[in-house]
Amino acid sequence: MNKISLKGYSEKEVYLLYEIKDEYLVVVKTFVDVRYRGKGLAKKLLIQFLEDTKTINKKITATCSYAQSFLLKYEDERIDKERLKKGICMSFMI
Repeated sequence: MNKISLKGYSEKEVYLLYEIKDEYLVVVKTFVDVRYRGKGLAKKLLIQFLEDTKTINKKITATCSYAQSFLLKYEDERIDKERLKKGICMSFMI
C-alpha cells in the first residue's frame, strides 16, 4: 500500500492510500481529519495524487467512494471512467 499526504498537512491529518494492481493505480482510501473537513482538502489531495503520479504509466481507478465520484467528473486521460461507471473497480478490493 502506498500513501501520500497533502502538502502542508501531516500524514495523519490528510492522506490517500493507493495500490498498484496490474496496469492500474487504485485509490483505496482518502482521509481528512475531522478538524479539516468541509474545506475541499480531499479534492486537493486527489488532484495532488494525479499530479504526483503523472510519470507512472498506469490507468487510474478507485475503490474509495469519494475518489470514484471525483474521478468520474475529473478530466485526465489516465482515468478509466468505463471501469468506474460499471463498478468493476470493486473487484480490486481484497
